[in-house]
Amino acid sequence: MMLNTFRRRRAARAKIVPTKGNLKSIRRMNSGFSLSILAGLLFLWGQGRGAAAGALDIWQWRNPLPQGNTLRSIAFGNGTVVAVGEHGTVLSSTNGDAWAIRESGTKVHLAKIAFGNGLFVAVGGSGIVRASRDGSTWEVQNSTTTNDLTSVAYVNGDFLAVGRRGTLLHSTGANWTPIDLGTNGLYAGFRDIASGNGRFVAVGSKYDPGYILTSADGTDWTPANYSGYPVNGIAFGNDLFVGVGYGLVVTSTNGIDWSERSIGTNLNLATVTFIQGRFLAVGDRGSIFTSTNGVQWAKQVSGVVEPLNGITRAGERFIAVGAKGIILTSPEAVTWTNRGWSTLGTLTDVAYGNGTFVAVGGYQNPGTILTSTDGTSWARQNSPTTNVLNAVAFGKNQFVAIGGPGTILTSTDGATWSPVTSTIADGLYGIAYGDGKYVAVGGGGVLLTSSDAAAWEKRVSGTAYTLSGVAYGKGRFVAVASGDNIVTSSDGVSWTRSPGEGTSTLYGIGYGGGVFVTVGAVNTILSSVDGNTWFRREALLGQYANFTAVTYGNGTFVAVGQFSNPSAILVSLDGVTWRVKASETENSLNGIAYGAGRFVAVGADGTILQSGDVSTPTLALRSEGTNGFVITLEGEVGRGYRIQSATDLVHWEDWVLDSETFSARRSDSSGEFFLRLGKLKR
Repeated sequence: MMLNTFRRRRAARAKIVPTKGNLKSIRRMNSGFSLSILAGLLFLWGQGRGAAAGALDIWQWRNPLPQGNTLRSIAFGNGTVVAVGEHGTVLSSTNGDAWAIRESGTKVHLAKIAFGNGLFVAVGGSGIVRASRDGSTWEVQNSTTTNDLTSVAYVNGDFLAVGRRGTLLHSTGANWTPIDLGTNGLYAGFRDIASGNGRFVAVGSKYDPGYILTSADGTDWTPANYSGYPVNGIAFGNDLFVGVGYGLVVTSTNGIDWSERSIGTNLNLATVTFIQGRFLAVGDRGSIFTSTNGVQWAKQVSGVVEPLNGITRAGERFIAVGAKGIILTSPEAVTWTNRGWSTLGTLTDVAYGNGTFVAVGGYQNPGTILTSTDGTSWARQNSPTTNVLNAVAFGKNQFVAIGGPGTILTSTDGATWSPVTSTIADGLYGIAYGDGKYVAVGGGGVLLTSSDAAAWEKRVSGTAYTLSGVAYGKGRFVAVASGDNIVTSSDGVSWTRSPGEGTSTLYGIGYGGGVFVTVGAVNTILSSVDGNTWFRREALLGQYANFTAVTYGNGTFVAVGQFSNPSAILVSLDGVTWRVKASETENSLNGIAYGAGRFVAVGADGTILQSGDVSTPTLALRSEGTNGFVITLEGEVGRGYRIQSATDLVHWEDWVLDSETFSARRSDSSGEFFLRLGKLKR
C-alpha cells in the first residue's frame, strides 16, 4: 500500500513501489479547482468535502456476527429495533434476525437508547448524544455537558437524560437543557429514570448508599424515602414503580415510599422494563426474570452465562442484548434463542498458507481451530487436543500449531490435524518456518527445531526467560522474550543473545521489506535491519498500549494489541514510522496474518476482524485549505496503475509520476474535474 505523486501529462503510468520514510502524494496547488474521483470504487464531489478511507482504515467483523462489542441497551420504534453499546456501537434490524452495523460517529460508549415521537435518542460517555429517525443515519446533538450520561427515557412527550455528578437533562428532541438539582444533585450518580402516575423518578447512588429522587413536574426534585442499596434500573407499569439492582428489587406506588422485595438471587440486575403487563429484568450470568406484579418473580433460562444489559419487545418477539454482542430472541420471554453469537473464547494466533487462513486458541474452549478460505466465513475444525493453542505457522506445505504443555499439531489443509509426540513440559508460544526448518519457542527459554515438524530437537537458547515469538528473515531466525531478551541464529542450532533497547517484555516479531520488527508491553516497538542492532520506535499513541503481534504484507507492517481501553492497530511502511488505525472493537487483539490481499486479526472472545482489500486501488482526497488538495493513491505493491482526469467525463487525459507537484489548467467555468483509476496488466 503506497502513496504516489503525479503531474498531469500524456501517456502516464504509475507503479506502487515500497519506500522508506516519506510518502508521496498527488497534490493540486491551485485551490481554485474542486475535484471528483471516479475509480469504480469511490466517488468524491466538492472541494475538500470528501475523504476516502484506505483498506487499513476499514476493519469488518467476521466473528462474532453481527459484531462482538458489548451491547448496553435496546429500543424499538417505527418498525425498527436498535441496540447500542461499547465503542460507539449501533445495530439496527427490522426483524431481530438480520442486523446491520451503523455508523454512530463516535467510539465513546453508548449506555442507553430510548424511542419517542418518531425519534431514537442514544446517550453515553462524556455527554455524548446521538439521534436518528430511522436507526440508520445518526446526527450529533449537543447535550451541554461532558459528564457521562447513563440513561435516557421518553416521558410525557419529552426526553430526559441522567448521568454522573448529579446530571439531569431535558430535551424536546433537539435542544438539551440542564435541570439544576441544587444540593440534591451533589455527589449523586444517576443510573436510570422513569415516570408514571404523574411522578418522575431518578435512581442511582450517592456516596455508597442508594439514592432516589422524585418530582411531580420534572423540574423540582426531592429525595425519596429510600436508604437501601443502589438501584440500577427502573420501570413503571400496573400503577407500580419497580427498581432493580445487585440482588435487589424495590417497589413503590408513589415514587416516594419504597419497599424491598425478594427475587431469589444475588446476581446484579442491570435493568428492568415493563411490556404488555409484565416486568422483565435482566442481568449477570444471562439472568432473565419476569413478574406481573413486581413481587413474585420467575427466573427464565436464557441459555447464556454472559451478562445481559437490555431487553425490549419488537413486533412479535422479545429481544435481549448483552456482553460480547449477545443477541437473544424469544416469542414469549420464556424460551430464548441465540442469534449468531459465538462462544469460541479467546483466539491467540492466525496464519495463512495454501489459500487458507487458520486461527487457533483455547482459553474458554481448549484446542480451538478455525479455518477460512476467504477470511470472511469461518468453520470450526475437530482438534486432537484439549490444551490451549498459542501459535500457528505455515511452511513446507503444512500448518503447525503449538501450545501448552509442549503441544504440537500438524495439518496439510487446516482441517485434519495430527498430534506430534513431544517430551516438552513447558508451554510453546511462538513458531516460524525458514530455510527448510521450523523453530518453536516457549516457557523457560525452551527452543525446538525440526525439518519436518514430526521429529523435534531441543536447542540451547541462551536465556531462561519465556520466549514468546520468533521470525525468519535475511538468513536468520530471531526470537524475543521479556526483558528485551533477543536471541538470533543463522542455522536454528547455535543461538546468540542480541542486546535490546531497555527492559520491556516483548511478545511478537515479524519480518518484511528487509526489516525485523518486534513489539511488546508499554508501547514497545523495536526495529532492526540485521536482528542484532535494535532501535526503539515511537508511535505517538497518546495512551498506554500493549502490542502482542506484528506481521508484514503488501509492503506494510501491521501490529495489533490493546490500548488502555480499545484494541490497537498500527501500520507502518518501514517499521520506523507508525500510524494508529481505528479498530472496531474494545477486545484485545492477539494475532495478525496477511493473505489474499487482506489482513486478518484475531483476539479475545472469538474476535475476528478483516481489513479491506489492500490489493484493490483507491484514490482519496484530502483538503489542505489554501494549499490545495492531496490526492492519495493506495494499491498493491509492485502493481502499475493509470490515472486520468476529465472535466466532462468524456475527454480523458493521462497523468504521470513526478517528484513534486502537478499543474492542472482550468478548462471550464465549473471549476471541477474528475479522476479515474485503472490497473495495468502485469
